[in-house]
Amino acid sequence: MTIVEVVILVVLAIGVLVAWYFAIIVIEAHPEEDKSDFPIDEWEEITAHDLGLIESSIKGLVRVIVAAHRVEEPTNSLRNAVKKNLRDNVEYQFLVSKSRAESEIDGWIHMFLSIARVVLADADSELKPRDLIKISNLSYDWRDTPYVFYQSDVGDGRLSTIAFRGNQTDEGIAERYVRLPGWLAYSMALATLSDAPSPMQIVEQPFRVLPEVQAETHKEDGDHGPQHDS
Repeated sequence: MTIVEVVILVVLAIGVLVAWYFAIIVIEAHPEEDKSDFPIDEWEEITAHDLGLIESSIKGLVRVIVAAHRVEEPTNSLRNAVKKNLRDNVEYQFLVSKSRAESEIDGWIHMFLSIARVVLADADSELKPRDLIKISNLSYDWRDTPYVFYQSDVGDGRLSTIAFRGNQTDEGIAERYVRLPGWLAYSMALATLSDAPSPMQIVEQPFRVLPEVQAETHKEDGDHGPQHDS
């Protein structure tokens, strides 16, 4: 064995030790969630119904981030999860396509605001719906499948990120999801949030009725007014 070969082997050995040490440091600095407490393995596929059940049971959940083409109505277990989490002051943040910026202002985001309003009032909370429900438009159109990121508090100011990827493009809620590996979930959340600098201002309109309904109502009020003897 020549001196050059020996030097190469030594360099490789040092490189392996450095990489191993670095991996240990990274793992300790960014601990993944306790897999024994989480019911879904990486790359395991589940239904939207199952996702709702998981969403309502994640420990220490502080934020749900949905990156999708548009906002869609939550139903069944997903709706129950939204109600439960809003009651626990969990923030919901929606990142939607650039081309959907205008239409989403009058879209399903108002359902989330309505749920938050009722839940917060019932809990006698000082928070406002806008404190928990937020929407931003991306600088591009999201043509990928929906992604859902769950960020939970693991102590010492650190957040653990769990992510799921849907199976349908141009949707707000997919039929099925797979759980992404921890490192990919963190990277995707970081990259996606950095591309959403434009919060959208949603004007909440008071409830209105059609003019003919209003006229008919006033007519009925007149018909049932106090009667006077002649």
